[in-house]
Amino acid sequence: MNALFGFTHSVADENGKELIHDIDCEVEVEPLAEENDFRIEVVGVWIDGVELMRSKSPVMRGIGCDIAGAAEVSDWLRDQVYEWEGISYHGLGGNDPDGRLVRRVA
Repeated sequence: MNALFGFTHSVADENGKELIHDIDCEVEVEPLAEENDFRIEVVGVWIDGVELMRSKSPVMRGIGCDIAGAAEVSDWLRDQVYEWEGISYHGLGGNDPDGRLVRRVA
């Protein structure tokens, strides 16, 4: 089941210079789970009811794809989705060989 999460992102050029600062949007996220591998995929980027990734404008689609790419690797967003999905880490730390992600059972 997909959900919308608030997300803020700044768009930069190829040299890293920020061109558009702090775009507030909503990202539509689809959680993907395969065995112990939980990931998120951004399937939509919304600003004021407009879905950028399906825009007729190549510029808007490009901005939407840039935001989606940043959101998919965002630790903050991943943690929000894990909380929404009831997923938590069980282990002694990131290097624990027995550590694993577990989904809460209702």
